[in-house]
Amino acid sequence: MFAAGEAPLRSTALGGSIDVRWLGGGAAYGWPGVAARLGEQPLRAIRALAFPLRAAFSSRGFDRVVAHWIIPSAFPSAIFATPDLEIWAHGADVRALSRAPRFARAVISVLLRRGAHFVFVARSLRDALVEVLGRELGRMLAQRSRVEPAPIDVPDRATLSDPRGDREPRVSGRFVVWVGRFLDAKRPLLAAELARHAGVQIVFIGDGPLALPAGALALGKLSRDETLRFIAHASALVSTSVEEGCPTVVREAQALGTPVIAFAAGDLAERSRKDPKITIVEDERAFVAALRALGR
Repeated sequence: MFAAGEAPLRSTALGGSIDVRWLGGGAAYGWPGVAARLGEQPLRAIRALAFPLRAAFSSRGFDRVVAHWIIPSAFPSAIFATPDLEIWAHGADVRALSRAPRFARAVISVLLRRGAHFVFVARSLRDALVEVLGRELGRMLAQRSRVEPAPIDVPDRATLSDPRGDREPRVSGRFVVWVGRFLDAKRPLLAAELARHAGVQIVFIGDGPLALPAGALALGKLSRDETLRFIAHASALVSTSVEEGCPTVVREAQALGTPVIAFAAGDLAERSRKDPKITIVEDERAFVAALRALGR
């Protein structure tokens, strides 16, 4: 197993036959993409270039490799080594490949020839990649893949204290929560506007380049435990994003029993058919109506 991040390269035994090797440099590859992250911190480029090489050469010592991200983890491993390779494909790497069809076809072709198997965290992500690959290569990818949301571990709701008892921030009464990066595709400004029209207090958790309206209650980027506290005690989690696969934060809200109000993106509509607490709305007027209904 390989882990990406800013920590130095090290090996950690977890017990049994599992060994985790921390490769470092992975901070350049997350949302909202390599270009944006390197723009924020150009020095990340050095570690970012080293990461694929470390992943590739480290994989040579294993019979089986489970790689998260097609690029940069799985592709270098397939070139420099020939392990039994399972690839977990997430939203960022699938969207990047889908925007470069020729490159996507070259990458997926190599991986399939090396016998790789794919796991997509959302059906919509697999469909998006299949669509740009062409009939034959797309058919091969579909046959060599499955859809399975990445596993999550959520604490019992009873262990998460109500943030409305805190002195700071001042959250009182009923509130909804929005979690994510402040980016155009996530549409936090729209969320603020919809909540204002509905007369509902909204709490923003996250960070990013977009500036929220004056007076918006933005808590910044919190720890996962702190974020789960707000999700657990909110009247609803709201999602205004148009680019999603199978959002982890929605699955966390489901596990905590918190209702979700969202536009149809990724696999959310499909999940709503199995969970009555997920409300999918078609337009902004319906979103406002759903928010107002929370107080009835």
